[in-house]
Amino acid sequence: MRRLRNQNIDISRLHLNILPFLPKSHKNSDRWRRLLQEPIQVSDDQLKLLFKLRESVKSSSAPSLSRQTLYVRSYKLKVEQLHYMMAKWEYQDRYYSESIKWAKTTESLDPSDSVFIRHIGMTSRTGIEPCIEDKKPHVWASTCVLKKAV
Repeated sequence: MRRLRNQNIDISRLHLNILPFLPKSHKNSDRWRRLLQEPIQVSDDQLKLLFKLRESVKSSSAPSLSRQTLYVRSYKLKVEQLHYMMAKWEYQDRYYSESIKWAKTTESLDPSDSVFIRHIGMTSRTGIEPCIEDKKPHVWASTCVLKKAV
C-alpha cells in the first residue's frame, strides 16, 4: 500500500481483500494506476496482463467443493451506447452511483471510443453458469463474456 501511495496512485477506494492480487514489483504500475483510476478504459486484453484470467465456457470444470470461482463479466460498449443507456436509466428514474463516475470519465472521450463495463462476482460453480442462468435481459450487452480466475 505504501508503494502505491508513493507512486501517487489513489487507493482511497481500494478494498483490503484485493491486497493479495496487487503486484509485488513496479512492473505494470501504469496499468494498475489506470485500472484503479479509469477502470472503464482498461480493455480485456490489458486486464489479462494484470490478472491470470481464462475464459469460462460450458465445458469448463467447476471448482472443488471448498473453493469459489471469482468471475468477471465484461461488456464492451461505445461511449455513445453507454451515454444512451445512462440517459434511458435517468428517464426511468433509475440512478446508480456508477453513472456519475462513468459520465465524468467519458466526458473527454470520443463517442465512438470503446469502454468496458464489468461485473465481478463469486460462485461455487463455473464462471459461465451465472450468466447462462441470468434470465433477465442484459441491459449492457447482448452477449455475455465471462472470464474465470485461474
